[in-house]
Amino acid sequence: MEHPRTSTAPWGSNGAGTPITKMTELEEGPVADTKEPPDPLRTKLNRETAKIPWIELLRFFAQGRVVCIAPELDLVEIAAFAAEDSAEELGDLMAERRVAKVTDEQARRWLATGALLWTIVVKPWVFVQEPKPATEQKPL
Repeated sequence: MEHPRTSTAPWGSNGAGTPITKMTELEEGPVADTKEPPDPLRTKLNRETAKIPWIELLRFFAQGRVVCIAPELDLVEIAAFAAEDSAEELGDLMAERRVAKVTDEQARRWLATGALLWTIVVKPWVFVQEPKPATEQKPL
């Protein structure tokens, strides 16, 4: 029995009947490049992400529109859930308090420390996340 990714057919050989690899369907599905094309929404959101001083976000906080994302979550992914209206994903995270409106305590702390926060706007919401400490950041 021949390996499912090789062929000895003339179109699948080097002309001498030597097998070469070709793409075929396996039980799991097609074998193909596993690299998915970039999602346009997530690419757009990523480009719109910026570090903004908390003081510049106070008017949105006063309107109840600032949502804090837990540090272990992907800010762009959460913003994409909101843009896509993925209520199930957001609902679970909100129930766990990993996605929640900014509290008065957080706002006071960020104002006192002059916090600079990662920010993405998905109207009407402003999603913020505290930057990870330098020791936790991945090298470029």
